[in-house]
Amino acid sequence: CFSWTDSYSGIPQIYFRKSIDNGLSWDSAILLSISTATAKNSAIATNDKDIYVVWQDNSSGINQIYFRKNSDGGKTFGDTQPISTSTIGASNPAICTDNLGNIHIVWQDTGSTEIFYKKGFSDGLNWSSEQILSGANTENPFLTSDNNNVYFVWQEKISGVYQIRFKSLAISSSKLSSTSAISSSVTGAIKPKITVGIKNDVDVVWQQDNKIYFKRYYNSWGQEKTISG
Repeated sequence: CFSWTDSYSGIPQIYFRKSIDNGLSWDSAILLSISTATAKNSAIATNDKDIYVVWQDNSSGINQIYFRKNSDGGKTFGDTQPISTSTIGASNPAICTDNLGNIHIVWQDTGSTEIFYKKGFSDGLNWSSEQILSGANTENPFLTSDNNNVYFVWQEKISGVYQIRFKSLAISSSKLSSTSAISSSVTGAIKPKITVGIKNDVDVVWQQDNKIYFKRYYNSWGQEKTISG
């Protein structure tokens, strides 16, 4: 299953499609966002039985983060739920689930330029309060999880240059770690992504000097490496 932004109706909107035969055929597209609102930057996550989609749209007059859940194999979605509460705007959401079935969402706030985080319980029926993860001047948050932690990355402007920052959250206690520096570029590092490997190593990639860089945490952070030409 996947979601995307499509403007064929004249307004960018969020759509969803799924396949149950490894991509040989696809069900009809489902419109998830409000048809009169400009919607974009969707992200999708699943657990054993549910599908979750988040995106940003301006149906309230400013961009906010919205969420919908599916529990019947991608046939129908529940009501749209607002996630962010910004008075200026919110954008660029990312989402993941953990092994307990909790939902984790991050986004950037247009007004404060900080990264915000919210946790969903009971398949999205209940939500925690918003938490601020970063300092100001931040963009492009991303997250992933393993059996014990949720891991966050984003780009943050430090002394006029974007650098990649990292933070983790213990699932059992909801305790946040301090923020770690990942990149060391003097020209800037942007657009980070993060995943967890088969040995529970934490792997981060980002764009820097028109190349892709990589860094791994396994007991401690290794050296950053260039992995593209």
